[in-house]
Amino acid sequence: TGFIPSQSTGFITMTQMSDFHLYNDTLLAAYQFLMVDSPLVFQGRRNFFLKMGLDGTVYVKKDLPVNEMYNVFFGNGKLYVQGSTDVSPFIARALSEFNLNGDLIRGIDYDTWGSGEYLEGSLGLWHKGRFYLTYVGKNDNLPGCPTDNAAIDVRDSSWAVLHRFKLPDCGYYVSGKTPFAFDAQDNVYYAAPDAQTSKKIIVYKFTPDFQVIWKKELDFSGQSGSIFPATLLTTSDGGVVINSIWQSDLNIIKISASGEVVSSTSLPLANKSTGPVVYPNPTVGPLRVLPDFSAATVALVTSMDGRPVGRFDVRTQQIDLSAYPSGVYAISLWDAGLRRLLGTEVVVKQ
Repeated sequence: TGFIPSQSTGFITMTQMSDFHLYNDTLLAAYQFLMVDSPLVFQGRRNFFLKMGLDGTVYVKKDLPVNEMYNVFFGNGKLYVQGSTDVSPFIARALSEFNLNGDLIRGIDYDTWGSGEYLEGSLGLWHKGRFYLTYVGKNDNLPGCPTDNAAIDVRDSSWAVLHRFKLPDCGYYVSGKTPFAFDAQDNVYYAAPDAQTSKKIIVYKFTPDFQVIWKKELDFSGQSGSIFPATLLTTSDGGVVINSIWQSDLNIIKISASGEVVSSTSLPLANKSTGPVVYPNPTVGPLRVLPDFSAATVALVTSMDGRPVGRFDVRTQQIDLSAYPSGVYAISLWDAGLRRLLGTEVVVKQ
């Protein structure tokens, strides 16, 4: 609460994305608040860095010089931000390194429209001296799928590119918090969801130099709802566990080191939705609000990485995603007068 300015009294503040790291008795955190009034007006973002002891003593708290924060992660005793970081009036850094006092050390620019390093949905982490990054590949000259597709970019400690390619299988996009994981031999696991229906997840196991060992497509077409991989965790026997969100449940899938599905378990989340709020889903564009949510006055549209991309006054206009690119969006219905969230649904735009 100490970070929210006094003039924001009455605002709805929603935490968008964050990362936390515990080192001995010190908690390190970087996170972003969306500032929304009522929620009729989007007021912008505030990005923060916090360093504190477990006894509550605050050592450092400050604003980060970041406009757009697509992903943050700690590694190698540093904080890294994927997004637009202002370091001068005319220079924006797309990957920035901060020390553990929140001070900017260095940054590099992405050519977001030509190189394939497109910030949409960017995710990454640091592992044994290398940066493993992923985003939507827009460059037709990148090896792999010839169309826009999930891309992988691996860099050394000086940020020189070691590997950069789009997935060989087309029709997948970026999702989750940490889509990479590593076994004891530093083989790389990577997961991506199907871009059109969000009914499938493709899982790769690569060698450290990104030769495909195996790939496994998990197909949920016979079930209702959409599924999105959130995190990957390797296991002591060399396999991998995929934590995914499905129908507002946590779905845990275990895959062996050889690529066979060992088990699948679904656990309900505390904020599970009671049902759909709009229809049809999937949609080619127009959406209608179900009668149970007739009190809704405002519909907010966000991308799956948490960015607000649209707003509709449902009292005077229809929710219409016709002008939006194909993909997956979250539709949140609000009673603006009562400042109350009525329901949220993940919608597939075909």
